[in-house]
Amino acid sequence: MRSQGLREELEKAWLRGQELGARLEHLQSELEQAGLERQAFLREQEIQQQRYQGLEQRLEAELQAAATSKEEALRELKMRALQLEQELVQLRQGSVGRGPEGHDELRIPGAQSGRLIEMERSNATLVAEKVALQGQLQHLEGQLGNLQGRAQELLLQSQRAQEHSSRLQAEKSILERQGQELHRKLGVLEEEVRAARQSHEETRGQQQALLRDHEALAQLQRRQEAELEGLLARHRDLKANMRALELAHRELQGRHEQLQAQRANVEAQEVALLAERERLMQDGHRQRGLEEELRRLQSEHDRAQMLLAEVSRERGELQGERGELRSRLARLELERAQLEVQSQRLRESNQQLDRPGVGWDGSIETLSEHEADVNREDYVNGGEMFTHLYQRQHFKEAEVRVYGGEIVLALEHLHKLGIIYRDLKLENVLLDSEGHIVLTDFGLSKEFLTEEKERTFSFCGTIEYMAPEIIRSKSGHGKAVDWWSLGILLFELLTGASPFTLEGERNTQAEVSRRILKCSPPFPPRIGPVAQDLLQRLLCKDPKKRLGAGPQGAQEVKTHPFFQAGIKRTKEEKGKMARAN
Repeated sequence: MRSQGLREELEKAWLRGQELGARLEHLQSELEQAGLERQAFLREQEIQQQRYQGLEQRLEAELQAAATSKEEALRELKMRALQLEQELVQLRQGSVGRGPEGHDELRIPGAQSGRLIEMERSNATLVAEKVALQGQLQHLEGQLGNLQGRAQELLLQSQRAQEHSSRLQAEKSILERQGQELHRKLGVLEEEVRAARQSHEETRGQQQALLRDHEALAQLQRRQEAELEGLLARHRDLKANMRALELAHRELQGRHEQLQAQRANVEAQEVALLAERERLMQDGHRQRGLEEELRRLQSEHDRAQMLLAEVSRERGELQGERGELRSRLARLELERAQLEVQSQRLRESNQQLDRPGVGWDGSIETLSEHEADVNREDYVNGGEMFTHLYQRQHFKEAEVRVYGGEIVLALEHLHKLGIIYRDLKLENVLLDSEGHIVLTDFGLSKEFLTEEKERTFSFCGTIEYMAPEIIRSKSGHGKAVDWWSLGILLFELLTGASPFTLEGERNTQAEVSRRILKCSPPFPPRIGPVAQDLLQRLLCKDPKKRLGAGPQGAQEVKTHPFFQAGIKRTKEEKGKMARAN
């Protein structure tokens, strides 16, 4: 339960880390968007400032040009008017003159009258030009008014630009404050992400510690089971010794009773001999023979006394040994009861299940009884499959066919009950006294999965036997994970090694997971082509294409040629037996 709770906390921490990462990415994108908007705002402000400065420079240049042209036109008009006035004065002064004798008579020569006419014409022309210049001056004044109006418009535009600039400055300050707030939130999220990662690492460490504790508990359980088996063997030996001692005790009691009877007979003979000796005292000739007979009987009586003492001593020793054996037997019974209480949890999951036998269903013949008998003779003492593989290093294909067939039937029975085992490994496969397999430790099993589409998402099991879909843990997993574990177990039985744990290399959880997802198992030459085909189809990384995961389920595995070979030999042996009969 504690391991399950830590796994749930680890999943929640991982989801929290994913959520915080998504929020961090979202805030980073918002911060980048705000930075881009700020840069666009600054560029627009610079463009407005440049336009405003250009308009001011253009307005000043036009005003200066208009003022300069106005002043030049006024100066030209004033100079032309002065020039015309001077010419008019000169003409007026030249038209009136005195005679050579000093008479004051007015004389108007014909040439001067013509010049006067020209001067009047020129004056009229000058007046017309003055009028035209005045019109131009008025036009320039109108243009100046227009320029002043444009200047006012530019001033208004400048004021609006300044107001817009102030608004942009305010928006800039708001964006800066928002950016600072985003930076602060980003820092807080980074702290939360670091805390979540630290919590994730701590949870991973706790999970690894729990896995180590679980392995230590499994080893302790295996040692306790081995000790229990040893104690049971000692108990059987002690029972045999007790039976032998009881038989010896009965035999000694019989011998003691015989000796008691012999002693009584000897005493009766002594009485008779004494009586006869008294009767024969008178017969001196027979007295010597009777004395010799008496000595002989006395020596036999002494030997009987010695034998009786020895029997009494042996009886006392046997009674002491019997009491000691009874006390040892009581202690062994107490230890056996304690070990049975400790292993009761392992048996509870099997009490509700009818363990299938060696044979297939009614449509397929029974596996070779000869092979099963050989295997039962080899493993009559039971124990873990792991221990026998360690002692044997690897099994023959005929042996693997028998044990694998029983495991297939057990998995088929579990799947029909809607149970996914999820912890098939050598340590959980035991052999009973007849050599049949027994599956134990249903702590990681998943119940009530009756529909093929149902999935579970728990990350559990031993990493060497874990299917790829459990490691990926994206779309969940179903009953196909048990067939993957069967492929791993059959590979270990045939080769003595795990397919994804390499000797001399790093076999960390991450490295083994990578090999399971990416690599193919290496097949040694000792594995035949039929067995290799079975392992390749069981170790298919796609659960939909894996052998046993189809609609027929375990029937696909049972009809594979690897198991059909044993059935074929069984038919041949039965045919030979029928012909022999």
